[in-house]
Amino acid sequence: MKKLQFFIAAAGLLMSSVTAAAESESRSVSGVITFHGAIVEGPCTMDFNINDISSRCYRSGMKKEQLNTQTITRNTRSVSDLIPANMGEAKLHWLDSRKQLAMVVVSYL
Repeated sequence: MKKLQFFIAAAGLLMSSVTAAAESESRSVSGVITFHGAIVEGPCTMDFNINDISSRCYRSGMKKEQLNTQTITRNTRSVSDLIPANMGEAKLHWLDSRKQLAMVVVSYL
């Protein structure tokens, strides 16, 4: 009797797994993917070396490189030349009153 119950349980488990596999197979063959949005290019790369900041920007799907370098001193008020105007803007924010620590914020259009 126990062998019969075990056999029925095993057969039921086997059938349910086969049915689930067949069901998932039939679901994966069809479907629609709808895309809304834009494919954009990557951001400019920024390199920091002591007081110098360099940016490299690639645009138009081609390897057009624009290299801009600016030296930051305590008198620096703007880093707007780091990013070309048609791509975005860069702003310098001093984090301390002695102007020893700064943050550059880059915003892309």
